[in-house]
Amino acid sequence: MKRLGFSLLLSLAVFGSVAAQTGSKHVDLKEITDGKFRQVTAIGEMRSLPDGEHYTAMNADKSMIIKYSYRTGNPVDTLFNARKARECTFTDFDGYTISSTGHHILVWRDTESIYRRSTKAVVYDYDVRRNYVKPISDAKGKQMIPTFSPDGRMCAYVRDNNIWIRKFDFDTEVQVTKDGELNKILNGITDWVYEEEFAVTNLMAWSPDSEYLPLSVLTSPRCPNILCRCMVRDFIRGANTPRGREWRKCIYGEVGTFSSEDQSRGILDMARQYPFIDASRIGITGWSGGGSQTLNCMFRYPKVFHTGIAIAFVADQRLYDTIYQERYMNTPQNNPEGYHKGSPITYAEGLEGNLLLIHGTGDDNVHYQNCEMLVNKLIKNGKMFTQISYPMRSHSINEREGTTLHLRKTMAKYWLEHLPAGGK
Repeated sequence: MKRLGFSLLLSLAVFGSVAAQTGSKHVDLKEITDGKFRQVTAIGEMRSLPDGEHYTAMNADKSMIIKYSYRTGNPVDTLFNARKARECTFTDFDGYTISSTGHHILVWRDTESIYRRSTKAVVYDYDVRRNYVKPISDAKGKQMIPTFSPDGRMCAYVRDNNIWIRKFDFDTEVQVTKDGELNKILNGITDWVYEEEFAVTNLMAWSPDSEYLPLSVLTSPRCPNILCRCMVRDFIRGANTPRGREWRKCIYGEVGTFSSEDQSRGILDMARQYPFIDASRIGITGWSGGGSQTLNCMFRYPKVFHTGIAIAFVADQRLYDTIYQERYMNTPQNNPEGYHKGSPITYAEGLEGNLLLIHGTGDDNVHYQNCEMLVNKLIKNGKMFTQISYPMRSHSINEREGTTLHLRKTMAKYWLEHLPAGGK
């Protein structure tokens, strides 16, 4: 501590000396610590990204969010452009925050000060993958303290002294508290006293697993009491009814991504609720699209799924029927990222458990090439697996005597060997 203190004093002395030489105003310690000075460059405020290699900043006219390299200082990407985003009704904005996954960016404008530190604004959600902008709230008015969940799938915010949650997966908004009242009950936010005494405006904090939203409530602005509430996940998960068109369309262009993630989260949630479920012995099987789901679950969530049987599966979405694929995914040219993320072959290196691949070489729906490409990818990554090919069988794998029985006995034998009956 002594060495640090000496270094700080030395730095201040040098800084003061330089200021005196240039004829500029001397800067004292109080001015440095009271918030008068902040990190501002020619490109505005810099915000570091999780990779430690890049940072972001708004451009001069506040119409874009630019990604820069720390190493070179040069721009490498544009994360948001108000003039090019779909359905964007504005050309500039006041501020932004980026989710942990980078899939959503919240931007706000028409910012209005409340006290010295607190503000409210009209907040918009920018869906990066769809290049689409829409207001974060379905109701008119301004929002306060928009706060991403750690997994980036939700955002909590305050409107009219109550807490709301926007669930991006379902494109729905749910009200968490209903007792908020101006100058009486403040959910998740502070009044003037707490702002000044503690320099804090946000009393919400997501749990690390994004399942809970602990928050504090000020019950009196004059003599406040802080009551801790924990919002159960019943508020957080699911969607309002009727869910509507936006909910039904949320998977467009995302075939294979949300489904495997939801299945993984659903399994873990059930295991927490029911003690008889052995979370260390989870198996999954599927045919055709279900086979693709099996592979995505095995590859993307190897800690959840331990044994899988994938039959007649699509390994690469670019190899499947265009009538189906382009209906739900658009074309590969217009949605290359979606095709890449939704294809199990992309994540083949993630395999850790037991995997059985079954495919007919004469498959008339899902070309056998899917199986061969995946096998090569698994071999390249040193992954062990079991494969059975049925010569000149179609997608149903039922041609020729004894085929169906053989297939079913093969599956049963694999389950008995790798996931035998039993429990905790």
